[in-house]
Amino acid sequence: MSKSVISFEELAKHKSRSDCWIAINGKVYNVTEFLSQHPGGSEEIIANAGVDATQAFNSKGGEGHSKAAARMLDKYFVGDLDLNSKKGEAKEQPKEILRKYTWEEVAKHTTEDDCWVVLYNKVYDVTNFLLEHPGGPGSILEQTGGLDATGPFEEHNHSQNAKEILKKYQIGLIDLDSPKPQIKKASANLLPIILTIFVLSLFGWAYLNYN
Repeated sequence: MSKSVISFEELAKHKSRSDCWIAINGKVYNVTEFLSQHPGGSEEIIANAGVDATQAFNSKGGEGHSKAAARMLDKYFVGDLDLNSKKGEAKEQPKEILRKYTWEEVAKHTTEDDCWVVLYNKVYDVTNFLLEHPGGPGSILEQTGGLDATGPFEEHNHSQNAKEILKKYQIGLIDLDSPKPQIKKASANLLPIILTIFVLSLFGWAYLNYN
């Protein structure tokens, strides 16, 4: 039984990490407590907070969420969405002039505490997203240091929701006219280690055979 009827205007007031409501198939859910438990990470939900998330929910992975996931929502139900209520017109925001960063500047941010990546000629500070990334922080950190991560990002077939999540982390644009820093090849750095291991193994073999 419905607890109340909620308008789009009321729904739109609950779109923060500490107060997160979403509407799915005409029903409104307060999923604030569920954010940290969501298998896909909290950002995918927050990206749809305060709005009708039916399309995003039903198109997840191309087939939509499972029936079990839909049933899980029941405990967070707060009321029915008033589909006849006014959604309200989005206020047009003045266009922000984004700062341009050189490749050299971006290349300085390569750690878990300070991580920047370049995608589609845009610069993102994804430091706060690393631990929430479904694939773990490592796959993101591999694309730092002045690399263009667009190719690897597309190869992993990220969803439209993932691209929407990225928007909140954009800090500027990449200066395409700036020179790219020289990327050191990992194999060159590993060469001394490999040689050391080889020499030690050789001495070990000689010791076992002549003693």
